[in-house]
Amino acid sequence: VNFKINDTSFRIDTSRLPFLTLELGYRLDPDKEDVELMRRAAAEVTGGIFIAKVNIHGEGQGVVFCAEFLCDNYIHLRDNLKRYLEIVIESHRRFFELYESMKEEKRKVLEAAQSFKPAMGDNSSKKALS
Repeated sequence: VNFKINDTSFRIDTSRLPFLTLELGYRLDPDKEDVELMRRAAAEVTGGIFIAKVNIHGEGQGVVFCAEFLCDNYIHLRDNLKRYLEIVIESHRRFFELYESMKEEKRKVLEAAQSFKPAMGDNSSKKALS
């Protein structure tokens, strides 16, 4: 079952009834993403939000946010769909916040390493320690 809320497309996988999976997915450009950091961020978010899972597909070609739940009747779905949507949207928000934070931290570490490297290789200012 596919549906849209504003410009965001969602999907409910009903292939394993009464077990349902509500999904929100995005395609990514693996050449522009740090797949290792994405996997770390996905694992951290998945571990921190009950019901929600974040999956990185392939080598960073896509990311899927999902909530898995048991739903054995329409009333349960009707009464809880909004809550499950909120869980998926929250996992999406947390993932990208954490991923961007991790990328920034990595950038700072690399910058610090680059600025430290020339100073280490500069032989003109050798000092004798006593």
